[in-house]
Amino acid sequence: MNTQGHPSHLRRCTLRAIPLAVLTTLALHGGAQAMEIETSNPDVEVRWDNTVRYNVGQRVEDANASGIGNNPVYDEGEFSFTKGQTVTNRVDLLSEVDFVYKKKFGFRVSGAAWYDDAYSSGKVNRNPALAAVPGSYTNNELSDYTKRFYAGPSGEILDAFVFGSVDVGGAPLTFKAGRHTVFWGESLLLGGALHGVSYSQSPIDLAKGFATPGVDAKELFRPLSSVSGQYQVTNDLSVAAQYFLDWESYRYPEGGTFLGPADFAFNGPQQQFLRPGLIATNGGVLKPKTQGDIALAARWSPEWLDGTMGFYYRNYTDKLMGISLLPGGPTGVQYKQSYAENIDLLGISLGKNIGGISVGTEVSYRSNTPLNAQTLGATPGLANPLLFTSTVALNGNSYQARGNTWHVVMNALAVVPKTALFDTASMIGELTYSALDKVTANQDMFFGEGYGVCRKSLLSTGSATAVSAYKDKADGCSTQESIALAFNFTPTWFQVMPGVDLSMPMAISKTIYGNSPVTLGGNEGNGNYSIGLTADVQQKYRFDLKYVDFFGDVKTGTNAAGQPVVTSQNGLSTLFRDRGHIAFTFKTTF
Repeated sequence: MNTQGHPSHLRRCTLRAIPLAVLTTLALHGGAQAMEIETSNPDVEVRWDNTVRYNVGQRVEDANASGIGNNPVYDEGEFSFTKGQTVTNRVDLLSEVDFVYKKKFGFRVSGAAWYDDAYSSGKVNRNPALAAVPGSYTNNELSDYTKRFYAGPSGEILDAFVFGSVDVGGAPLTFKAGRHTVFWGESLLLGGALHGVSYSQSPIDLAKGFATPGVDAKELFRPLSSVSGQYQVTNDLSVAAQYFLDWESYRYPEGGTFLGPADFAFNGPQQQFLRPGLIATNGGVLKPKTQGDIALAARWSPEWLDGTMGFYYRNYTDKLMGISLLPGGPTGVQYKQSYAENIDLLGISLGKNIGGISVGTEVSYRSNTPLNAQTLGATPGLANPLLFTSTVALNGNSYQARGNTWHVVMNALAVVPKTALFDTASMIGELTYSALDKVTANQDMFFGEGYGVCRKSLLSTGSATAVSAYKDKADGCSTQESIALAFNFTPTWFQVMPGVDLSMPMAISKTIYGNSPVTLGGNEGNGNYSIGLTADVQQKYRFDLKYVDFFGDVKTGTNAAGQPVVTSQNGLSTLFRDRGHIAFTFKTTF
């Protein structure tokens, strides 16, 4: 995919080459078109598009069924809402204005606003059995940050850019400047976005990604200030570039919210209880450089290939955090987010239609990339000889382990014609693969088999402390390789009643082998699924009813009261395994 090109491509993402039948099916679920505002100047086009979405959800699984909430690191998220409670009661507004002059120049501005009554109390709900343990929020009151992004009312500017197209040497040069999103490569779903050539090209809204299994990758990318352009060198060759003027991290599901995996994470919570007498405070972000990332690409579509190849080079700052304990803060111990700088990525992609199926493949190699880290793992300055057998040094602005990794994304998108069961159906399948090439720096900070606390040698030291510190694959230690699959299937029935099309979107994703060497790259046995019904009324009003749930493996022990308590888990979203919920959404565009 490539968001550069003809100025009419005002949205934050465009589609790769997809069969006409697929485009037709997608269009049926795209909502109404933007409203065009009449002007007296034939050279001027103005469109104003407003999308209103109302979402209400209810938890249908028992809180603490797995013992997750008996661990003080996870109890606030697990007890945020109990079975039968409304987990979201939210209204969102997305407003978009597009101005085009002579179909060549113009600007786009978009913004979002929201309010969620489910968080209106501003209070944090906790496990009553842990009332004596300090919570992650002061006085069990959500912080201003969490209130803003979850309760509201609040809003933000999204896109804000100018664009243009000029002829250079008889060929078009298009450009954009300002807050916008460029999305390269062939990835379609969240897994592809985490392993594809577009990784960290823009921040990803993980809160939305976790809450909506099967969501398109293009819906998760958030705009950043940058200058980008594309030049059509020949009919079958184009080159593109992007220079970043800003940096932002991913948007995370905050601790204490319904899909907050750990109470201390990320920007909203203020502290975390470690043990009696020791609390780590949230030290915020070790902010990396905010500009200077670059991206270069070429897209080649020779007639003999009947497809498009892409070639990519990027040097970027990561937008997905590592969280480590550091000395400092009012209690002497704090935890901070860090983001690795100066990562190189080389990639190649191929997109083509084979027998009416749109097939995409990407292979990329990351150099100096941050590797999977132990959550709240100690760093130099905090005595813990079990963690370190070699020198751990500040690398840029972080103590993260660095290394080189391989990533592969393969997907297919197709339409199934009319059968006795449905009028049509769309299918998306995506496979992701990641592998560790080598660890290049801070090897004992790597939460991977054979490194740091994942070293089997700890078991043979004779030290009870060393044995208790040992972690393995079931605790989340990375393996050499990892493979994950995701599949979306949506059958559709047209005109089930006048003006109403009905569909049944289903999605599942699962890591089927190994734990990825990179953060959130996938953990074996971990995944999610959803099934729902969607009614599109007059292609303007959309009604969705969906069930969403998660699965994964945990380790459990027994607390002083004889109750089960989760002591470790393989994968962050495994902590949502008790948070199955039903969500109803209404959306319209005008």
